[in-house]
Amino acid sequence: MSDSFADIDKGQLRFVIWAPRYNENSGGAIALHALCNRMNELGYQAKIWSAHKFIPKTLSGLGQLIWQRWHLGYGYGPFPVRKARWAEIRNSIIVYPEVAIGNPVDAERIVRWLLYRPTDRQLSSFDLSSEMLAYYMPSFADTLPDGTMSHHLRIQHFNGEYYDAGHERTENCFVVHKGADRVLDRHPADCVSVDKLSHAEKAMIYRRSKRLYSYDLYSMNNIYAAVCGCIPVIVPVEGVSVEEWMPEEHRRYGLAYGEENIEWAIATRDRLLQRLADAEAEENRMIHEFVTNCCLHFGITNQ
Repeated sequence: MSDSFADIDKGQLRFVIWAPRYNENSGGAIALHALCNRMNELGYQAKIWSAHKFIPKTLSGLGQLIWQRWHLGYGYGPFPVRKARWAEIRNSIIVYPEVAIGNPVDAERIVRWLLYRPTDRQLSSFDLSSEMLAYYMPSFADTLPDGTMSHHLRIQHFNGEYYDAGHERTENCFVVHKGADRVLDRHPADCVSVDKLSHAEKAMIYRRSKRLYSYDLYSMNNIYAAVCGCIPVIVPVEGVSVEEWMPEEHRRYGLAYGEENIEWAIATRDRLLQRLADAEAEENRMIHEFVTNCCLHFGITNQ
């Protein structure tokens, strides 16, 4: 990282993060709210703009009522309320997740943070000539056009419900989440589904389960299960190798990509726990680097 902007005046930089309401079962929502909170902890100015603030004109009367009710229930989860005002949009750097189509707030300086692989429709709505791109995991940037510059930015908010209590393990469980388009036939018939459960309920099941069969290749549930002592078995995608699934070896610690890698998951679980313990310092470094890259990309100086 260039240190040209190491002494940038943090008071002159403003970030607005376009986010849905906090949802403890949505990794994307958690990441967006956690980014806002961590940036403020590091001395940067960041606020949240509700992704549901404007009611689409195309919605029916009932649809508008549902949309309004959703917005009225907007929450910030465990984080302080930092609500952006419309007047702050113009002079701020706007961070959109990949699910935001186009430019909903008509921002001038845009960062697209890829929290998952963008669909063709999402990707076609980006302005790659002017926007800066960041990705949560390197594989999420695989579909970007060749030569597209992007930057690594990963923030985790670990839920304290998850820990290993040393319970006897008598069952197995499975999670689908973002793997809903896959054939769901690789888990034993007596597995318990955890998809619609709260964190407390999932943690209780993980603590008494031998294995979690996961159809979601990148779900935080995989990590949570490993922390609870349950072996996460990620159901492989045909034709995709373990290295193609997760190129960084340290990101595979504690995880079994297919049942043939269960021994690897068991042998590397301690390394996963250590990686999680060390994660905050690495994530803080990523945020400082992210801000520096924003300054470089948008031509922001200390003048």
